[in-house]
Amino acid sequence: LDVFADRTVTIRASVEDVEFTLMLTIGLVIAVIFVFLRRLWATVIPSVAVPLSILGTFALMSFAAFSLDNLSLMALTVATGFVVDDAIVMIENIVRYIEKGREPKDAAETGAKEIGFTVLSLTVSLVAVFLPLLLMPGVTGRLFKEFAIVLSIAVGISMIVSLTLTPMMCAYLLRRENVPHEDVETGAKGGGRRDWWDRLVAAYARSLDWVFGHQRLTMLVLTATVALTVLLFVSMPKGLLPEQDTGMITGVVQADETIAFEAMLERTRRVAEALRADPAVTGVAAFVGAGSINPTLNQGQLSIVLKPRSQRDGLAELLPRLQRTVERIPGVALFLKPVQDIALDNRVAPTEYQYALTEVNEEELGRFAERMTAALQKRPELTDVDNNLAANGLQLNLTINRDQASRLGVPIQTIDDTLYSAFGQRQISTIFTQLNQYRVVLEVDPKFRTSADLLNRLSVRGSGSGVLTGSNATSFGQATSSNSATPSGIGSQGNTGIAIGAGGTIPMASLVEAKVINAPLVISHQNQLPAVTISFNVANGYSLSDAVEAISEVEGTIDMPAQIRGSFIGKAAEFSSSMLDEVLLILASLVVIYIVLGVLYESYIHPITIIST
Repeated sequence: LDVFADRTVTIRASVEDVEFTLMLTIGLVIAVIFVFLRRLWATVIPSVAVPLSILGTFALMSFAAFSLDNLSLMALTVATGFVVDDAIVMIENIVRYIEKGREPKDAAETGAKEIGFTVLSLTVSLVAVFLPLLLMPGVTGRLFKEFAIVLSIAVGISMIVSLTLTPMMCAYLLRRENVPHEDVETGAKGGGRRDWWDRLVAAYARSLDWVFGHQRLTMLVLTATVALTVLLFVSMPKGLLPEQDTGMITGVVQADETIAFEAMLERTRRVAEALRADPAVTGVAAFVGAGSINPTLNQGQLSIVLKPRSQRDGLAELLPRLQRTVERIPGVALFLKPVQDIALDNRVAPTEYQYALTEVNEEELGRFAERMTAALQKRPELTDVDNNLAANGLQLNLTINRDQASRLGVPIQTIDDTLYSAFGQRQISTIFTQLNQYRVVLEVDPKFRTSADLLNRLSVRGSGSGVLTGSNATSFGQATSSNSATPSGIGSQGNTGIAIGAGGTIPMASLVEAKVINAPLVISHQNQLPAVTISFNVANGYSLSDAVEAISEVEGTIDMPAQIRGSFIGKAAEFSSSMLDEVLLILASLVVIYIVLGVLYESYIHPITIIST
């Protein structure tokens, strides 16, 4: 046995990338601290907050039954920049008192008391931002729940470290002789950082003086910035999740609705061979036949495994190339979509996104579904538009001639049992072994099921006697001669009478009337109503929000009756829901921050000043 596909490769690589990013972030944060503080112990003290906060977060994550996955590691990476903020604010305030000549222990005590409330307000306001994420509904809320909790835990632990450990380390590790004193007259600081630091402070002071002298202009710029932010939020393209390149692609091979199983099997095999010949593909697995992963017989499911990303093109170039490869095979259409780590689809579909129409009247539903599909195929925002309305499949209807069966002494149940044994895959026994068990299935040899002439080969035993005359003596070929879709290989026996003795065998074709009709291959339902699913992908250069808007516009232009209801499903439904919730979450975050800051500062104005930043 060989392993066809290993999804853990991309998962392990993703976790390793996040782990590397976390370590790199810690190193960069420590380096930045050293650049600004320029002293060994002053750099070590706030840097200690990083590993301690992360270790404490690990402990609480274990208590909350969280694992080290991409979301939790990403939260720790983001938290790395936050956990040192409180410590830096604390140590800068303590160093300021040491520079003025105080003893380190006295400076640490005074600085901690002075800045403690600020550290608390910083932490509480940060945690308040993440609280609304816990209230997000749907899959998006479940994804960000762990992220928000882990980040809040890390920030909270860093506050405790900054209020306790950081002042203690400053009191015992910092020395007055190692801290350059501030010139009381000029305010300049000694040491190696005097030149560029003084220039930076002077530039900031000049800019601050200019702002104080142009307050109206500053407020106008602030108002314009807020308005521009809202405008950009409304106009920017929006999507649910970025497309991942996991090294796997799923495909759907679709043929005409009247295709036979053997023909579909052959065409799917040709498609798989064509895809396997591409230099970026390492393996292709195909599945044909109706089942849980393949709704109809005219479709085949493909699983395509790609080479590592460094050895092939990206998906934007690869997917069109694979589809062009299959265009040389007549009678099939190929739909491709990359496999994602987060799958939100609740039904089998050939494309990434789906839109469903429901209506009690199946005929009217099918008519407007085709009209809407044709209109959507003309929109530039969409591609690979199709629907699952497979209404033109071939179906063989058998009508039992009850009078004939009664005259010949053939029970109706016998006819049903014979047909079921031939076509229904009846389980007749089970073979048990020491290691396994095997079901014994009764059916007609598959090579005889390729033609409807099989009904002439099946027979039942009757208890009566009589003569088959007229149309009852004809073969299956005459019973279906009025239909243009009569299966091949069926001949006529004429109208000659056939004598049947008591207990003789009777051809099945003499007891049933058969007719080939068009019928749907599958009847889909949603919310207990007949439904048609329209599948689509987003065209290059457009976003999911553009596609959703295009579908809404088309729905309003085709005069769809009010009783036909349309709704997005799967990823598109989650996107529509998240867009409505996002505005509420932003407003909720602002309200929570305002309340928290208002309680901390006991003011109605100060929170607005802080939020305006």
